[in-house]
Amino acid sequence: VVRTGVTFTTLEQDAEGVDVTFTDGSSKRYDLVVGADGISSLVRRTVFGPEPKPELSGQVVWRYNLPRYPGLTRLWMFDGSRGRAGFVPLAADLMYVLLVEKPPEGEPARPADERLAEVFRQRLAEFGGPVAEVRHQITDPASVVLRAVESIFMPPPWHRGRVLLIGDAA
Repeated sequence: VVRTGVTFTTLEQDAEGVDVTFTDGSSKRYDLVVGADGISSLVRRTVFGPEPKPELSGQVVWRYNLPRYPGLTRLWMFDGSRGRAGFVPLAADLMYVLLVEKPPEGEPARPADERLAEVFRQRLAEFGGPVAEVRHQITDPASVVLRAVESIFMPPPWHRGRVLLIGDAA
């Protein structure tokens, strides 16, 4: 059963399982808890404490939702001189276009919000093919997602009893 709109408030584990209390006041006992809650993982901080922390990689990732490109059935990636662009299918009629890059020297890592669409299109200008066919559709600066890429490597053991961290650096 997948639940949305709630997170946990406590994790209490023993040799037999984990008791989880949720923000809606409910609680349940599980054999195993898997933390796959991202780079700012609440599970990681709860189980391992405030260290280790994510570190900046020097790269950024740009994303923008578009109508799905014809024939796109899985992730497509394209190499460029400063990074990689790609398409990620989300639904039958939806995908996002992405760019992972190291920002050019001398330019701000994050342009002014009103310029995000324009700069994203410029950064994709070196790509031909499918990327060139869709980049003109990146028009709304408020719909551009631009994030710093962070990573974290958990020292062994990367699990604590019955709580595992999976895909945490995604």
